[in-house]
Amino acid sequence: LVDLGIPEERLFPVTYGVSHRFYTPGDGERDIPLLAVGQDRGRDYATLVEAVRGTDLTLDVVCKPENLAGLDLPPNVHLHGTVPLPRYRELLRRARVVAVPTRDLAYPTGSSVALEAASSGCAVVVTGTRAMRDYFTDDESAVLVDEGDVDGWRRTLTVLGEDPGRRARLGAAARRSVEDRFNADHMW
Repeated sequence: LVDLGIPEERLFPVTYGVSHRFYTPGDGERDIPLLAVGQDRGRDYATLVEAVRGTDLTLDVVCKPENLAGLDLPPNVHLHGTVPLPRYRELLRRARVVAVPTRDLAYPTGSSVALEAASSGCAVVVTGTRAMRDYFTDDESAVLVDEGDVDGWRRTLTVLGEDPGRRARLGAAARRSVEDRFNADHMW
């Protein structure tokens, strides 16, 4: 835009944001070890399912059954289907870690769930796509894993599952990032 003659001081990036007053940390126990949510075509559930296969990790997935079509789900993966909004918010408040595996597409995918989880104070793990790098900084507000990296996802989820201090630090930083910048007030 500057090359087109618009003065740089007149430009302001409008970032996407979520309702930080609705998506808040809960007062209860975070008793869901690992949660994944989302039903757009950009989700990479195949990588996530393979990452937890054969591990002690338990993965709860909230999506349409067709999002997992053709995948052989191991016994440690539990499909909940779609859920009403109040139930979704409750699940975020109970989750220790929220995983958002995506593909790098021409449009952003997964940012709503990732930011809603961040606003809820969850430790967030995302695919390090161009879009997610606009919202998250690796090992500051989330952990970023390479696209399709089964071993990287497995390693990251295992380490986070065993480190409550790191989860708390990431969740607090993620919440602050939404309160400070990636919220609906800022966007509007």
